[in-house]
Amino acid sequence: MPTTRLATPADAPRLTELMVIMHDSIDGPHPPGPWVQACEDATLDRLTNDPAFVAHVAEADGAGVVAFATGEVRRRFPGPKAPASIYGYGITGGTDPDHRHQGLFMACWTAVIDELVRRGCERISIFSSKQAEPLHRGLGFERHDDWPVPMNLHVAAGSGGQGTSRVTTAVRKRSPRGV
Repeated sequence: MPTTRLATPADAPRLTELMVIMHDSIDGPHPPGPWVQACEDATLDRLTNDPAFVAHVAEADGAGVVAFATGEVRRRFPGPKAPASIYGYGITGGTDPDHRHQGLFMACWTAVIDELVRRGCERISIFSSKQAEPLHRGLGFERHDDWPVPMNLHVAAGSGGQGTSRVTTAVRKRSPRGV
């Protein structure tokens, strides 16, 4: 299996490039814009300041970093089917198109999984793209029938946490107490 290493803050620009490629592969192409710099800033911040974050990269001779995977340790409340209070979450990963089908993606994910297990995670969750699902299944991830159902709530950009979401407004309108 190819070798990997922990990503460093110096890798943030290349990881961002690979994330752009990943997003374009899933549902792109996407125009460049402020989101790319925001992605690089967030990647640099997590690599520098977030002890729960883990990222592994694979390099190719003369090409530098060509694949990556990221994950994090998350805390949750124990439940009857999952008594551990921490679990791992696979965030994102990708491979440069010129270096696909060489086992680099799998090596990066394996390293991230191993690190999350080393940190005490007994379960690791991931939301996979259709393109990556066979690879994730190859690592042992399983589909869970209809649960959990992935859902998102989008809050207006620029609210900076100061406003209210449309959901809060709708709940207030429906509530007899206006709460």
